[in-house]
Amino acid sequence: MTDERSKYIEKISMEWQGFYLSQLSESKANIFSNSDRISKRRQVCFLLKKYGANLPDITIHKLLYLDDLTDEAMRFCTDNSEIATEDALKIFLNLFTSDK
Repeated sequence: MTDERSKYIEKISMEWQGFYLSQLSESKANIFSNSDRISKRRQVCFLLKKYGANLPDITIHKLLYLDDLTDEAMRFCTDNSEIATEDALKIFLNLFTSDK
């Protein structure tokens, strides 16, 4: 695993950990009402790690410079809610893979 690829995995893990810790400060009722968003964020983090194994190094490099990768991916999936999360993430990652 390249150094940048391990930083990519670490970035996603740290963003998930920060999100998870922020949820611990919420009330039980608020956690329950946000359970769909929490489980979707967990799924997005898992899929970003999974798909990251097959991404070119230049794409990993580009993704490392996003301020909040998981938040950007979540927003893209929410904006494109008519398609499955897996497919939306593939499209999102493909935006960084193309040379446009």
